[in-house]
Amino acid sequence: MDLFSVLIEGPAKTPYEGGLFLFDFQLPNDYPRSPPLCHYWSYCTERLNPNLYEEGKVCVSLLGTWSGKGSEMWGPGSNLLQVLVSIQGLILVAEPYYNEAGYERQRGSAQARENSRLYNEMVLLKMLQAMGRLGQNPPQLWRTEIMEFLQQEASSLVNRYQRWMNLSAVPSSLEGVAAAPDFPLVPASKGFCLTLNKSLQTFEMVIGHALKNWHNPSPDGSGGHGDGIPNTSLNSTEEANLSR
Repeated sequence: MDLFSVLIEGPAKTPYEGGLFLFDFQLPNDYPRSPPLCHYWSYCTERLNPNLYEEGKVCVSLLGTWSGKGSEMWGPGSNLLQVLVSIQGLILVAEPYYNEAGYERQRGSAQARENSRLYNEMVLLKMLQAMGRLGQNPPQLWRTEIMEFLQQEASSLVNRYQRWMNLSAVPSSLEGVAAAPDFPLVPASKGFCLTLNKSLQTFEMVIGHALKNWHNPSPDGSGGHGDGIPNTSLNSTEEANLSR
């Protein structure tokens, strides 16, 4: 039996950009005849994606947890690497609203476009919550990678969100054309902008404190591993092993 811990970076040009997503995989004894078992570690309340459940379920056809047909399902030649590609390319997408069952049929309607935009507002707020909690309580296995990522990317995430707030205030400005996100969001609602502004302040405070503790740990070495987050000794994912 093989166990893997996987850290996935949110794809660029999606509302998940600047985020990190943790998954644990267990390969059954008859792998690759049978698909792996997967658990998603959620760091926010409720869901930030229709396919990622707060309790850890991941809905994707290859895992047999979502409907599909043909090559969408697990079969001869399938492997763990394909599952990771599916998560990054089919779940962490620019318009996750349409991942809800039956919603794809709505695509193209004015109501669906607005619903998709509103869903992305929710995703951004959940992203800040999740990344703030992850910075406060990183799992020991990935602590260095997570803190280095936050040190490099947190300010860019904040600046990006602030630009979108400013653009929403003056959506017709020529300067805003280049700053607009590559997914439905702008002009964002006033309520969202007010909440986002407060959330950004909290996020900056939390991450600043977390990075300070990381650079200057307490004498007893505490502060690296949060309660309720598993301190596993799972292997890091390596492409050579995944494609076997």
